[in-house]
Amino acid sequence: TSSAFSNYNSAQLRVEKRAAHGLTTTLSYTFSKALSDATGFNGGSPYDTGNRIQDIFNKKGDKGLASIDHRQRLSIATIYEVPIGPGKRFLGNGPKLVGKIVGGWSVNGIYSYQSGLPLTVKFNGDFFGSGTDNARPDLVCNPNLASDQRNVNRFFDTSCFRIQSPIRYGTAGRSTVISPVIQNLDFGLFKNTAITERIQTQF
Repeated sequence: TSSAFSNYNSAQLRVEKRAAHGLTTTLSYTFSKALSDATGFNGGSPYDTGNRIQDIFNKKGDKGLASIDHRQRLSIATIYEVPIGPGKRFLGNGPKLVGKIVGGWSVNGIYSYQSGLPLTVKFNGDFFGSGTDNARPDLVCNPNLASDQRNVNRFFDTSCFRIQSPIRYGTAGRSTVISPVIQNLDFGLFKNTAITERIQTQF
């Protein structure tokens, strides 16, 4: 049968400080957990099982973190209008030409943090000749290393995965390794200049 299970729960927080002295800030935070026993037919992570379970007689063995599970996500967005120029705190009554040059500046920034997606460790191809390319090895310990032990050559402990003997389906579940976190900072500097009452330019 073409059936699958998924479940998502989250707690969300949003704090917004609207324009006060030219500063507007929005903070959004989500703590969540997504579970499933298969990926979608379309899309999904390339590091999951590709909508094929390991053992058709043990579907519960494929229950684990969904390929879209980002445990934590934080986003902070800020816009600051520099208080210089016409109508502002500084040089608000200065010459128009000076106001057009030094006024209209704003600084924008967006910082985002996102915990890593889960990865599924499996054999390459139909390793056992069992008719499935999603056979997994045995899991003997927690493969996720402490942050100070990770590097580009050893992000998780590969010794925690072992080839089973005799040949059988492995004990490693889906989504047992968590990939690196994502941090991103976008920064923008804008200059708005009024040409006429109805026309403005932005640099």
